[in-house]
Amino acid sequence: MIKAPANGYVYIYVSNESRNPVYIDNFRVVHQPGRIMEETHYYPFGLTMSGISSKAAGGIENKKKYNGVEFNNILELNTYDAFYRNLDPQIGRWWQIDPKAEKYFCLTPYVSMADNPILITDPLGDDLELTGKQKNIDRALAYINKALDGFYTASIGKNGKVQITATDKKGEMSKQAGGFYSVLSGVVNNKNGTATIEVVSNSSKVDVDSWSSKKIDIADAKKFGDGKYMSTASVLAHSFAEQESLQIDNKDNPDSSVVAYFRDHDKGKEAEETVTGFGRSPSEVDNTRTNIAGNTTGTYRFVYYENAAQPSSSGSSKYSFHHVDVKFKNGNVKSVNSVD
Repeated sequence: MIKAPANGYVYIYVSNESRNPVYIDNFRVVHQPGRIMEETHYYPFGLTMSGISSKAAGGIENKKKYNGVEFNNILELNTYDAFYRNLDPQIGRWWQIDPKAEKYFCLTPYVSMADNPILITDPLGDDLELTGKQKNIDRALAYINKALDGFYTASIGKNGKVQITATDKKGEMSKQAGGFYSVLSGVVNNKNGTATIEVVSNSSKVDVDSWSSKKIDIADAKKFGDGKYMSTASVLAHSFAEQESLQIDNKDNPDSSVVAYFRDHDKGKEAEETVTGFGRSPSEVDNTRTNIAGNTTGTYRFVYYENAAQPSSSGSSKYSFHHVDVKFKNGNVKSVNSVD
């Protein structure tokens, strides 16, 4: 008998690998399913779908239910007792106000999961925790760790947030790896709040990243690879720093205007320069940013500069310029070409 340690699939086959004929008969495969003690299905805000849920007779009731929060049916209250407050699954609202209500000024302090329980969970009743597709998060972590060059490891902690741990690797970090670590650690260790970024892949609505919707397309970021002027590392650093400026540094000044965008975008460009050593020209794609706001098709030129090796006496060659042409199709990056 073979006991399955977890849910999954079992493949069984019979093969004769000898040169002699073998007669295989009286062969049986018997499946003995384990006993299901309890099966619970939920509506989005945690109300039980009683018609398709079941519980074995005589079994111990599982109190940890929706989002792993304890269910309280004493006096038929039928609420979830989170750490900070109680959730009423029938109306999708907390009974007490949010202890961090000032952080989410645009929401009523009684709303649960920002009215989006499919994307967001709130197991403690105090904060928001993103639950994007795990494969996209894993890809993002892989590119982050590649950029850290083995000197540090980024991972998701028990609190659902990114944490950085030093490794035993010796030697000196490259300028790009050191610059990326400087940007990333600055965001991760910012004591004034949390920058939350949703990681998507091949989204037509996100051209590399989106300032307003707080997203980054990891498939687009990958296309920049180890480029000299724009790279996967610099693209990630730009998004991290931009959202830090939006969600943490200026959280008390909510503003969705173009002025606010350029304020945060400039922080992203500074982060790029920290990683690559090349400045981003203010005269390029930013002037046509409204054309790169999702579902973009076309080729856009990003301009980077550095101090010229031999400036002319007139000063006209004070900087040396480099171009990066990025081809978009239906909101996704198709190619990246650098031009010196």
